[in-house]
Amino acid sequence: MICVFRDRYADMRMGGVTEVEMRTIEEAKKLLVGEIRCAVLCENKTFTSDKKGIAPLLGLVGEDYDGCVAADKIVGKAAAFVYSKLRAKEIYAEVLSKAAIPVLEKNGIKYSYGVLTDHIRNRQHNGVCPMEQTVEKIEDADEAIAALEKKVEELRRNANNRP
Repeated sequence: MICVFRDRYADMRMGGVTEVEMRTIEEAKKLLVGEIRCAVLCENKTFTSDKKGIAPLLGLVGEDYDGCVAADKIVGKAAAFVYSKLRAKEIYAEVLSKAAIPVLEKNGIKYSYGVLTDHIRNRQHNGVCPMEQTVEKIEDADEAIAALEKKVEELRRNANNRP
């Protein structure tokens, strides 16, 4: 639930969401149309991607997205680690995994979602997402990012070697 405080001092005392922030997360959510799977908004830049998977989001790590808001089709623990490295202040996920919540909360990231699920499924819908498997036992964001980058590269190599 998002609260809007009209008094700016009440906002500072109670830690609420300002009207400007409310519009910003709503703006990010509005960008999830058609093929757009992820939208990350900062004060002066907007990133959107129509690609599936975590690779486009991983590509933002190391860039200045401090304080961003994001809307994403699917956020599991893996994506939650990426959003923590981006120092996101708020995210919305159409589908959010239960495993993502502790990562988001530990990093002070406000979150909302459409559907809460136990697991993020792989693209064939016959098992758990390989990115989620990669970070399942990881608790450190830097370790998670390194493991995710390695896994993405491994999957790319395997895809390139297919007949």
